[in-house]
Amino acid sequence: MSSGSLAELETQMLLAERLGYVAARDAAAPLTALRSIARQLQSLKKALSGKLSGTSHFPVPRSSFPAP
Repeated sequence: MSSGSLAELETQMLLAERLGYVAARDAAAPLTALRSIARQLQSLKKALSGKLSGTSHFPVPRSSFPAP
């Protein structure tokens, strides 16, 4: 869902630029930020997918207390 929203926002920015509503220099920073967020989102998805499949590269905190 979030990837779709990012893609939609990128599309809207590109259209606004092409139609002359936004200057290219004004669209550059938001487009760069969108692409950065997309990379971060992809990394998060990959990390969460690894946790769900048990092959995570991140340590999973475990309690030292026995389960009730």
